[in-house]
Amino acid sequence: RGEVDLMAASDTFVYSRWQVQCKNSSRVDVDVVAKEIGMTFMTKADVVLIITTGRFTSDAIRVVLPVPA
Repeated sequence: RGEVDLMAASDTFVYSRWQVQCKNSSRVDVDVVAKEIGMTFMTKADVVLIITTGRFTSDAIRVVLPVPA
């Protein structure tokens, strides 16, 4: 029920699996970010990269960059 645009792996000093999602939209909201983070359980990715032609909403940014207490 999900779709990932690209998966990439790095076998340098530290192995990492990248999950890449590209969005051609004016804004990316928290639902999109949450869905991609949830997909990591299926893809086994440890890095999520979301690329957009628009902007991220403030809620979407707060999911990945929480405000320090």
